[in-house]
Amino acid sequence: MIHEYLEKSARRFPDKEAFIQDERRVSYAEANKWSDSFAACLQIKGIRKGDRIALLMDNCIEYILAYYGILKAGAVAVPLSPKLKPDGLTFILNEIDAAAVITTFKSERLLKAAGSGLKGVKLMVIQSPRLDWPPSGPAVVAFEACISSGELPVDTARIESADLASIIYTSGSTG
Repeated sequence: MIHEYLEKSARRFPDKEAFIQDERRVSYAEANKWSDSFAACLQIKGIRKGDRIALLMDNCIEYILAYYGILKAGAVAVPLSPKLKPDGLTFILNEIDAAAVITTFKSERLLKAAGSGLKGVKLMVIQSPRLDWPPSGPAVVAFEACISSGELPVDTARIESADLASIIYTSGSTG
């Protein structure tokens, strides 16, 4: 399974750089530990095997950690473009019956405009959240808190190779 590649690399090359973004460097061991913490955080917050998790973020290290964490939690990663229009986001969140949204506060206007699409969402994980956002609704946790919560147990034994891992929407730009 995809998350097992990260785990194997963390065992074989713990100090080797896995991800680079600008001046930031993340080793395989760090990435594996942080994605484990993220998965455990999702499970503690009520995310269950098969729950759909929308990833509404630009490309960044946090996106990668969240993706692996979602897979390790047994949930289904649904990567979405932060350039979606509100009606498109609402449609997708309703269609997949999203249990959670992983995002940044940069998507605040988009999420506010898609307000009715958030009614089934029970959890929002926000990278660097602002104190005044989001308004009432789903439970909110800071991304940074999810990955720094220490060594939490992750139940990956129940994940099978036939389980759904990701749903990918295309932009439709290819006709």
